[in-house]
Amino acid sequence: YTLLETSGGKITGNGNSGNISGTRVGNTITVTTQTSFGSFGPYTWQLNGKTITGTFSVWCVSNTGNTLLAQGDATLTMTRP
Repeated sequence: YTLLETSGGKITGNGNSGNISGTRVGNTITVTTQTSFGSFGPYTWQLNGKTITGTFSVWCVSNTGNTLLAQGDATLTMTRP
């Protein structure tokens, strides 16, 4: 995923599994994800310097990608360059 922050603290992002949208207030980022299987979240992440930590939705799909087999949350840690 690539996350971008626009003016006013609006967060957007996209990747091969869906789109992210949300906001940043201070060091708290709140986002939801929109996928072909529906919307997940909201999730709250904390920004500490160059590192974001929190949880994020993960899922397992069929080989064809048409069926959601399982969904859950995983710990997220991202560090920007």
